[in-house]
Amino acid sequence: MCCCSPSLKKPPFSGLSAYRFDGTENTTPHTQEDGAKIEQIDRRAFNLALDTAGIEDFTFHDLRHTWASWHVQTGTPLFVLKELAGWETIEMVKKYVHLNAGRLAEHVNVVTFWSQHQAEKQRAAG
Repeated sequence: MCCCSPSLKKPPFSGLSAYRFDGTENTTPHTQEDGAKIEQIDRRAFNLALDTAGIEDFTFHDLRHTWASWHVQTGTPLFVLKELAGWETIEMVKKYVHLNAGRLAEHVNVVTFWSQHQAEKQRAAG
């Protein structure tokens, strides 16, 4: 499964945050049992989720790429995505440009040369 696939309708791990590493239900998914905020993911839980789902060759960082890809596919401007993700340079965001190629079409003919405009006027009049 490609993280950049526009056919994905929901995140592949959308239901997994409701369970703890030991498999018990977590009624407050972003806190520990004592109520403390989770500052870092438990890699054991992530790896268990991957194993349970039968997913191979996937890392937690791949979720960041998926998140960024979905943003670009839904029209988030690259400079906005840069700020959301905390990337320091636009160069780091350029790998996602190809996912938004269809949106470029709406801007292609916005600017025309004067000679093109004159030729179009003559055709319309003529």
